[in-house]
Amino acid sequence: MHARETLIAGLVAQIVAASTTLGGNVKSGRMYAIESDEFPIALVYQGDETSAVDDVNSKKTRELEIRIEIHAIDNPADMSSPELQSDLNGLAEEIENAIEADPSIGGLALFVEHQGTQTTLAQVDTDRGGLLLNLVAQYRTARLNASQLA
Repeated sequence: MHARETLIAGLVAQIVAASTTLGGNVKSGRMYAIESDEFPIALVYQGDETSAVDDVNSKKTRELEIRIEIHAIDNPADMSSPELQSDLNGLAEEIENAIEADPSIGGLALFVEHQGTQTTLAQVDTDRGGLLLNLVAQYRTARLNASQLA
């Protein structure tokens, strides 16, 4: 398993352990639709990665973009309420606090840092909305073994 998969799995586990609202509804990637009974949910995806040789050619320092999609559903009885945005912000706060509590993800990374948030609130005809948290993780692997964290 590539080290970035280990890093994503560690991040998911850390968020699950710290979150009170999401509980176990934090998943590593996903390719199918979210069912109504799964809300709220956070989906963690790996993005692009850059790397450079480090430490006299024995290690590689890597920077991995990580995206966390947070999805929530509004009360269908009152879709004009501001609750959806508030709920999404509360979930984002839980995730950000979980990351800041241990930005090394238990020693798997040098650091994981929140770099920005994109908002996609529900359209007029739907009760769903989401936030996208953009993170960057810096970590090291052995130069000749991409699965070995260093």
